[in-house]
Amino acid sequence: MFILHPCLSVFRELKERGLAGVTYVVSDDHEGLTAAIGRNFQWVVWKRCQVHFIRDVLGKETKKDRGRIAGYLKEITSACTVKSARKRIREAVVGLEVSHPRIAEYIETYGEEILSVYVLPEYHRKSMGSTNMQEQLNEEIKRRTRVICIFPNEASCIRLVSALAMEANEEWMERNYLDMNAVEMTWCGMTDAVPHYLENAPHSPYFHSSTTSAS
Repeated sequence: MFILHPCLSVFRELKERGLAGVTYVVSDDHEGLTAAIGRNFQWVVWKRCQVHFIRDVLGKETKKDRGRIAGYLKEITSACTVKSARKRIREAVVGLEVSHPRIAEYIETYGEEILSVYVLPEYHRKSMGSTNMQEQLNEEIKRRTRVICIFPNEASCIRLVSALAMEANEEWMERNYLDMNAVEMTWCGMTDAVPHYLENAPHSPYFHSSTTSAS
């Protein structure tokens, strides 16, 4: 029996409610989630969350070996350009292939998945390189709902979660986490940063716009 991943229905509902103009998505590499993203948002730039990537890599080795490996990963994620990041991936593979062949192979195979962030302006990369912003909101929702423990009905729970989401949105806007008025992502201007799997993709009109917004 074929069972649809829950994210498929979530994304479909969001689109039915008006979500449009999605050009960039960051998530972990859960197979069902990435498949749902690919099915609902064709030709978007997908980036694997670098925090999850680092955890996945370090989780494959014992604690005593993690320091050196983490050093290579930090060099990759702190690179100023995609060209420099790819160079550091190659250096990490060469540096680890003898002592940690499994890690070297993993970085060589999947390292490209964390480089899509370079299609963004430099001042957006720190915030958009991982899912930290969303996960912090998720943790706050868990904390607040646990305080109440028992809701009289589903609607009361939805009201609380909706209020928390609106509160977070206002905070993000006030702190200006992302200056959307200054976004300028173009295939022409940042061809080196386009992920390999999108090199032959149709040119999305959103990547030629000086502003990107979603309601």
